Amino acid sequence: MLRLLKKKTLQYNFFKKSTGFTLIELSLVMALFAIILSLAVPYGLRFFRIERLDSVSRDILTNLRFAQSQAISQQEDSEYGIYIQEDSFVVFRGSDYANREVLSDEIFDFSNQVIISGLSEIVFYRLTGIPSDSGEIRLESEDRTNIITINQQGAISLSVGVSLTNP
Repeated sequence: MLRLLKKKTLQYNFFKKSTGFTLIELSLVMALFAIILSLAVPYGLRFFRIERLDSVSRDILTNLRFAQSQAISQQEDSEYGIYIQEDSFVVFRGSDYANREVLSDEIFDFSNQVIISGLSEIVFYRLTGIPSDSGEIRLESEDRTNIITINQQGAISLSVGVSLTNP
């Protein structure tokens, strides 16, 4: 009986001593967490930059098509166009941005981390939807570029993820 009592006491003390974490265990977990975090953060930031670039590209593409459809359907018997600035773009009604009807402007802001070059003003003519100018709108963010192309017949397309650097 005495043996049985000692055995239970030993088992109890063994489990009692093993509660909690040692300093080495905590340090190891923190080091692993730091390594995983240092690997994940750059990929997460890149993901958000790409999403921001794609979002701005889709917004401009959608509004180019909207302006073209408004011109084709002869809304308000007028031409429609888009004027692209450094950190925003404007959908306007009129023959050009300088002579537009200011009250009908729709202004869309976007991140200044997206760099835009190429065409800055595109006007679509009434009934035909033919653009005043053809060419490219290039949207860049670090190592990725999206290109919106407008041809002479008025076809508008988007090329996503054009790489500027060699792998």
